[in-house]
Amino acid sequence: MEGFPDTNATLSLNTLKVQSMTEFNFKENKRGEDYEPTIGIENLIEGTSSIPEALYILHHFTQFAVDQATLATRATANQKEAEARIVQLEQQSFINEQLLESVIIDHNIVDEISRVVEAQNRRKTSRTQSRGSSSARANSPSQANGNDDSPLHDYKVRRRTATADELLYPQEGETNGTTNETALLSERSTTEDRHKRRNKKGRIVSASGGGVRIVKTALLDGHVKPVLSIDGNENFLITGSKDRLAKVWDLERGEEIATLGVHPNNVHAVRFVPNSHLAISASMYQMRVWDLREMKCVRLLQSSGQVVEGDGGSIGSRQNTVPFLETVVNAIEIDPTGELLFSSFCGDVRVWCLSKMASFGRLVGAAHSPRSEVSCLSVAVNPERNVCNVFTGSRDHYVKMYALPTTGEGVHEAAVEFNPPHYDNVTCIVSYDQHIYTASKDMNIMKINLVDNKRDHLELKAHNSYVQGLCLAPLGSETLLASCCKEGTIKLWDVTSTRRMRLVETIEKAHSESINNICHSSGLLFTASSDTTVGVWRPNMSL
Repeated sequence: MEGFPDTNATLSLNTLKVQSMTEFNFKENKRGEDYEPTIGIENLIEGTSSIPEALYILHHFTQFAVDQATLATRATANQKEAEARIVQLEQQSFINEQLLESVIIDHNIVDEISRVVEAQNRRKTSRTQSRGSSSARANSPSQANGNDDSPLHDYKVRRRTATADELLYPQEGETNGTTNETALLSERSTTEDRHKRRNKKGRIVSASGGGVRIVKTALLDGHVKPVLSIDGNENFLITGSKDRLAKVWDLERGEEIATLGVHPNNVHAVRFVPNSHLAISASMYQMRVWDLREMKCVRLLQSSGQVVEGDGGSIGSRQNTVPFLETVVNAIEIDPTGELLFSSFCGDVRVWCLSKMASFGRLVGAAHSPRSEVSCLSVAVNPERNVCNVFTGSRDHYVKMYALPTTGEGVHEAAVEFNPPHYDNVTCIVSYDQHIYTASKDMNIMKINLVDNKRDHLELKAHNSYVQGLCLAPLGSETLLASCCKEGTIKLWDVTSTRRMRLVETIEKAHSESINNICHSSGLLFTASSDTTVGVWRPNMSL
């Protein structure tokens, strides 16, 4: 009809405009350049002559927006996956550095490598001489007559490829250049000895030594590698070691009563659960919950929050890698009621409900840097306020306090960050009354007042090496703070009678090697050492 516009022609024209503008905008977005659209969306919709045309335009732009949002979400997910992979690689690198450091500390690698190189040089020299003498004997009459007394057959034995353990820990026979048969027999005997040592029955032997206020009465001998962690209650003691084992000791009978399985790697943290029959051991990214009535693993808690029934199956050789989305659990702690378990998760802390065996809370921002990690934990309950105070120490030198309800649910941020920080990695935290005591690899000990959240005292150079353990020790009528360090020294501090810390006693060479942890239980003091033993100390009754 005359006087009326052609609707189909207008619809097709606007459709072409929408498609051309969308394609232009998409290309400009891919280039990441700023642009000005040639046709305004509002003007285009206002210029429509019918509702179907407007609906078509809106549908087209909606579909385009959904596609762009999908692409953006996919790009964000890929970025997060790449960041998680980077974090995993950094953790694996950190684990490898720790393993290499422990190997260098435990063994004199330089001397061993020197001995291996000298042995190889001697072998080459002897082979060169033997070849020269054999070529000379080949032209002699005695060789022609078949009188062959040459030891060349000793060098024609097929060589066996050396294993990684042999390269790191060469046998004595290998360094002295013995035959392959001797090396094979020594390897078999070493494997048998390893199994025998793993099945070694622990024992408690009498010991002597000590100082004025405490004396050493016994040693717990059951591990074959350094003891890293200990914890005790009224009648029992649990120990974790680099031999991948945890052991339970009966203090009344004076013997080992159980060996708690084989772990993926070093058992660097063990704890009894108060008011229950459970114990927890941490190794790599796993925490194993043990039922002490049957001495078996009932749950396997992973750093990511997953829970596995039972012990998760048998474990073979030592594991040095961490699965994707998991992280090494550096520290664990249990609240005094036995209801909550706190475990480190990179720079955060995961909260577990032990009655439900589930993760339902998190403490965020315990470390300043995303590459830093929580290195130690301490928990104290305030019954008046019905609040659980959790103290975290991190590798970036800071100590923080979280105040959360005793139920532990939800996500919580730090209530207090204590300043000034330490100068190195925080290794241990102990709370007592209205104070906390923190120690670090900077060899200093801090005393912090929880009333005003300020530092009361800094004990500079409290030890001559890394401070690796703190505990409060009620010895007789007084309560002292006990500290231990990497050089095997124990120090006792008076922290109750004065605002400052007063050194009461120093026991040098309490162990022949590093003291890795210290705890107090049933009026006794226990020290875990790299000499593979646990020292038992009691107050000196003669005072």
